[in-house]
Amino acid sequence: YDGLIPCVGCTACMIMVATQNKYLALFGGLLMGGLIGYIVGTIVTRVKIPAFLATLAVSQVASGGIMIATGGIKINDLGDFTVFGKGSVGPVWISVILMFAAMIICHIILTKTSFGRKVFAVGGNYSAAVASGIDAGRIIRRVYMIDGIATALAAVLLMSRLGSGQPSAGQGYAFDAITGAVVGGCSIYGG
Repeated sequence: YDGLIPCVGCTACMIMVATQNKYLALFGGLLMGGLIGYIVGTIVTRVKIPAFLATLAVSQVASGGIMIATGGIKINDLGDFTVFGKGSVGPVWISVILMFAAMIICHIILTKTSFGRKVFAVGGNYSAAVASGIDAGRIIRRVYMIDGIATALAAVLLMSRLGSGQPSAGQGYAFDAITGAVVGGCSIYGG
């Protein structure tokens, strides 16, 4: 999703410049990330394009789209938007607080809800999950949507930390993430 980072981050910055409302900019970025994630999930589940290719293609489209929208020029004058990446509550950075909040929310969703159990079922054995009556396609689309929202949060924090909307920010992050996941033991075939 390294193309999603500049797309969502710059979109949030454009919303901030237009409205001067940092919360609306944050919400707009998260909404766009969720929408793009849902689109990728739909391509994977309904069109049956392999997840890696669908993610790569949509990422490139998003990256190119934001380059066209911004003309490749960074977005300045973000005002209070930088508080998400540079602000703190006492000695704790707001970005760290948001990270822990996201971790807690994801933990609760995965361990305390039926959706979380279905995610584990679909990831563990797709065929068995479908045979047990789980709508695996819907679960996968929702997981992609959550992934898009998480990527959008990271994008907003990055742009906020940089103090400007950078249309080329985040390039190369996908390789680092994929390498780290594979070295850590994740299967590149999904699950």
